[in-house]
Amino acid sequence: MRRRAFAQADWGTKVDNYVMSKSSPDLFFKAIMDERKWEFGGESKRKFDLAQLE
Repeated sequence: MRRRAFAQADWGTKVDNYVMSKSSPDLFFKAIMDERKWEFGGESKRKFDLAQLE
């Protein structure tokens, strides 16, 4: 899922290295929560933008 956010040329550093750096359950859990926060925050803003167009 993370790959969809980056160009294929950046997958090595921004996807693979990032995921591999989460070496403990706590770090992995924090990374998941951060990803959800960024994704849902963006979706909320997008929803507001679409509502303004109607």
